[in-house]
Amino acid sequence: MKILLINTNQEKFDTPVMPIGIAYVASSLKHLGHEVKVIDLCFIKDFLPLLKKEIPRFAPDIIGLSLRNIDTVSFIYPNWQLAKVKEIVNTCKSLSPSPIILGGPAVSILPKEIMEYLGCNYAVIGDGEEPFGQIAQRVAAGKPLEGVPGLSCLKNGQFIPAQPNRCKEFSSSGILDWIDPKEYFRSQAGLPIQTKRGCINRCIYCVYANIEGDSYRLRDARDIADEIELLIKKTGYRYFDFVDSTFNMPLRHALEICREIIRRKIKARFTTMGINPKETSEELFSLMKQAGFSSVEITAESASDKMLEAMQKGFTKLDVIRTAELANKSGLFAAWFFLFGSPGETEKTVEESLEFAKKYLSGKNNLVIFTLGVRLFKGTELEKIIRRDGFIAEDYNMLKPLFYLYPGLNKEKAFDRIKEVCAVRNNFIITLEESFSRLSMQIYTHVLKVMRLPPPHWRYISNIIALPVVKQIRRSSLDKIRKKIEEINIHPSGTFTATLEKEITLPV
Repeated sequence: MKILLINTNQEKFDTPVMPIGIAYVASSLKHLGHEVKVIDLCFIKDFLPLLKKEIPRFAPDIIGLSLRNIDTVSFIYPNWQLAKVKEIVNTCKSLSPSPIILGGPAVSILPKEIMEYLGCNYAVIGDGEEPFGQIAQRVAAGKPLEGVPGLSCLKNGQFIPAQPNRCKEFSSSGILDWIDPKEYFRSQAGLPIQTKRGCINRCIYCVYANIEGDSYRLRDARDIADEIELLIKKTGYRYFDFVDSTFNMPLRHALEICREIIRRKIKARFTTMGINPKETSEELFSLMKQAGFSSVEITAESASDKMLEAMQKGFTKLDVIRTAELANKSGLFAAWFFLFGSPGETEKTVEESLEFAKKYLSGKNNLVIFTLGVRLFKGTELEKIIRRDGFIAEDYNMLKPLFYLYPGLNKEKAFDRIKEVCAVRNNFIITLEESFSRLSMQIYTHVLKVMRLPPPHWRYISNIIALPVVKQIRRSSLDKIRKKIEEINIHPSGTFTATLEKEITLPV
């Protein structure tokens, strides 16, 4: 069978992400003997001419579309990304009668809603390797696709849900066989490495467990090191990003990976988006440093025991303090994330987190990112709580970004206090500064390319903020955001919608 897979993600802020999921599916299909072609649209501004050229030329029997994001989870400057995907779907339909199969994280979050909006009858939920193999078999045999494990369907207007598929074992993605890395390397993006799938944490706002499952499926440390060595040998590129939801859980697995990299004397730089304060130790940070880690991202979300319990984070303020002390001692660059507005948030709990950040995270190796307002996703505990209490209408389509801010927290006072703390610290920022960040990004990305400074780029943000011209941009941006926050109409339940640049029409 001839199978065309298309990466629809075009979001490149602040660094483009190589599509590892589509590479896993493509490699699996190739192993089964199928002819596979991947089109990566990440850097293609005008993608329609490319699709009109390549689809008839390849004449696929099946078309698969990978969807990474629904939106950018910002209620001030939301970027709703499915309208472009609909253009891609409509173009594919006009050029080929073959079935279109949706997949990717966004689809696993809202399969029914996305299928209805895009007008597609099939969507893979969870891991894509095994379902796509069975789909290819059935298409080749002329059999109906309904009943493939992990495949949700729309039939005669009725949604037929499927249980998410979970591969018991997986290895390297084979990403270089499918994705041209040149533009990613120019942007200094990390080569993605997945060491595990699944997340055992129960954070009330998070969708990772829905996407990957609520138990861990771990790769052997030797297999991971083999993949890193192979990628270095093929490209000479030595910057890698461990893309697990939490790299350091379970702790023993992270330690094994670091030890194997050290044992083999692999010369590379590593970063990871997921350090959870629940399982950190001096040994972990020491081995990460020895292995070649230059930076980490730490999702504390709060330094208030009350809020950590409310968000079901599974760790305490003492764990957050310990992690800060260990990270500071290690010398690694660390990006810390704090999320304000979950149920029970007050001015006092916000202040606890701000005081913690001022005391422990003011050093030059830390970037602290504060977010006000929680994006509500279907299937999360927070969404279930609010819906159960009757504060989300039964017919509300969650494709339209919906946010939450605890009614007991005054949004203007909270924003003003966060802004006050950030104003005197160049390494403290508010994610609502997106307009400022995007403009500044254009400035400093050019500077970084000229100076050839090593990634990740976020560790230089404090240096950029110190520039007088950027300080002025920042002040102006925050003033505009303050006005927008005043205009937001929050329901007594705490829910509110984002104002999109273009109003979207969703199926009724």
